[in-house]
Amino acid sequence: RISLFSIIRGPKFIIHTCFVSITTLRSFLFTGTINTLLKRLTDNERKVDFYLTILGLIQFTGIVLAFVPGFLLDWSPADRHRNFSIIISFVLTGLISILVTVGLLIPVLKLQIFSFLLYAFLRSFLYSSHGSFIMKEFPLYHAGALNGLSLLVSAVVSLFQIPMFALLDGPYNGDPTWVNVGLLVVQILVMVHPVYLWKCSKNEDKSSNNTLKIMDYGDTKL
Repeated sequence: RISLFSIIRGPKFIIHTCFVSITTLRSFLFTGTINTLLKRLTDNERKVDFYLTILGLIQFTGIVLAFVPGFLLDWSPADRHRNFSIIISFVLTGLISILVTVGLLIPVLKLQIFSFLLYAFLRSFLYSSHGSFIMKEFPLYHAGALNGLSLLVSAVVSLFQIPMFALLDGPYNGDPTWVNVGLLVVQILVMVHPVYLWKCSKNEDKSSNNTLKIMDYGDTKL
């Protein structure tokens, strides 16, 4: 029986939790700064209300969009390793998260509708991928504890919103540009998560192939 502590201190869980935490922070900051951003892009209060209404309507599409990561996570090509679909899902989650930030950095009002749609996809992909990864990668008897711990760490990391909003209200005068730039750098760094999973899967495949070769060699000798 694998101990919970040995999993928690392992690189796979730590890197995964960092990825989920930063992506969650991106999600929360989006909702916290979008009103300020829209007001900086237009002085027309009606336009701001219009775009916020569009954002609200797009969020309802999350019910439908949730099927997309679901189908992706169930996809398991026969010639690929077992984590193939999860790795692809994390790659897409990371890229969508980065594109959301890039969209917010481009001062074009109409482009924000695209950011709204990406944000809806981000929420669907993040939690679907997180839950599937915990269930598939770690022992089921620790799944509840690992899921809760990862989300707890994400909630703690989300408290970094407080100093970020303090910067927005103070030296940045409501301009979220540098906050988004700093977050973008960290988002790019945590893309190491799917890369690390891919490397681990490659090593597992090599180890499995070597084991099969040894078994075949032993059967031949017998």
